[in-house]
Amino acid sequence: MKSLLSILCLVTVLTSGASTYYVATNGVDAVGRGSEAAPFKTIQYAVDQASSSSTDTIRVQPGIYDEGGKENVNGTPHTNRVMISKRVNLESVGGASVTHIVGAPDPTTGTVGAGAIRCIYTDNGAANSRIIGFTLRDGYGDDGSTDHNHRGGGFLQLNGQKYIYLYDCVISNCHNIGVGGSSGGFGAGLYDFGSKPIWVENTIFENLKGGQGGKYYIALKTAGGTTITNCDFRDCSASYYVIAPGGATSRLLDSRMERCSGGSGIITGIPVVERCAFCGNRSEIFYRASLGPVRNCLFVSNTAAIVTLVDVSDKRARFENCTFADNNGNNSSVVSIKGGNVNNQVAFVNCALWGNTKDVNRTDKTWQETHLVAYTNCLVEAYTEDVPETHEGCIVGLNPRFVDPASGNYRPRHNSPLRDKGLTLDWMTEGAIDLDGKPRRLDKRGKPTVSALPDIGSYECDIPKPGIAILVK
Repeated sequence: MKSLLSILCLVTVLTSGASTYYVATNGVDAVGRGSEAAPFKTIQYAVDQASSSSTDTIRVQPGIYDEGGKENVNGTPHTNRVMISKRVNLESVGGASVTHIVGAPDPTTGTVGAGAIRCIYTDNGAANSRIIGFTLRDGYGDDGSTDHNHRGGGFLQLNGQKYIYLYDCVISNCHNIGVGGSSGGFGAGLYDFGSKPIWVENTIFENLKGGQGGKYYIALKTAGGTTITNCDFRDCSASYYVIAPGGATSRLLDSRMERCSGGSGIITGIPVVERCAFCGNRSEIFYRASLGPVRNCLFVSNTAAIVTLVDVSDKRARFENCTFADNNGNNSSVVSIKGGNVNNQVAFVNCALWGNTKDVNRTDKTWQETHLVAYTNCLVEAYTEDVPETHEGCIVGLNPRFVDPASGNYRPRHNSPLRDKGLTLDWMTEGAIDLDGKPRRLDKRGKPTVSALPDIGSYECDIPKPGIAILVK
């Protein structure tokens, strides 16, 4: 997680002249308090005291905040531990590890329901609010209702017409499980229903449960144009998708997804994915969606397909400088084509594919020749039989010589055949980086230069090649 310093400096500039209130678990909710020496007790009381005409800051001391709450004022009521309908900066003093906003299950059902408590709710009045440095845990939505107000166990933004910024948080053990096959269990961790999305950065999503016995249940659902940056998704499950932003400009950047599963797949609706790692997931990662490009990503030890094309024509997926290794399981493959529709194509450029159960799995024998898998400047273990493929500038059957696959290190060794064998792409200008954040084009001495060829795969090797003398003064 990145330091809060830069974010807090920005907040200070934006809130110059506004008030600052303090909250602590040993405080008192009373008029005349709210200073650092005499703090309020609950976050909700502090939010209620904040001005509607300026951007006040609420600073929360370390502790467990599981008291207080307020019903949302729009639509069907649902209780929230914190309900924000004005612009504020809500920030913890000690960070997410020691500052928890805690929801609660319905006392009758022991899970979702009308008496459950969500962690945080925002509406359009909270436009441009910033929420920094909290763990949101044990939040619950309602009982599978199709009402948007009942969605989002950890966080709900409703009717937002401006951005909400969520930084350096943890959303954990939250639920929105619809029952009876209804379609209301969206967003166990986070649900955004508005014309502007939540901007999510440096946030961990873990142990989120969306859906049980029905469909359309999502652990994280956001509006179009969402950017998810430097986030971790761990042990999340949903009966439909785990992540489902909408819009052609949504992006998933510098993030990691581990041990997740979705009934229809893990991700849909994110056309741009860069510098992410997908490890040990149990469901198809990209399902029935156009992707392009997916760059500098690592896919290892997944037990289902990485990308699945099914039932829909004219779907495209493009992977550039990605590594696919040791993806093994009964249903595992890098590409799975299940439908008979036409013009579905997957392109691999500068990719390493090694140790997978199958690179391409075709389950529908009626598919047409316009389905195509194209490899350009890739290292592959072997070509796939009975699949329309094209190959250009590829390395076949040569061990990629990863550093230590047994310990999860899939970087190339200094003598790897992946080195300097990639194709120069238009995005590989000065400043382009790999999965580690290192320069994408390095010379034989491991020094950045735009004249060098890139390595194949998600990592660039910065170790000098054998036989190159380095003079050290």
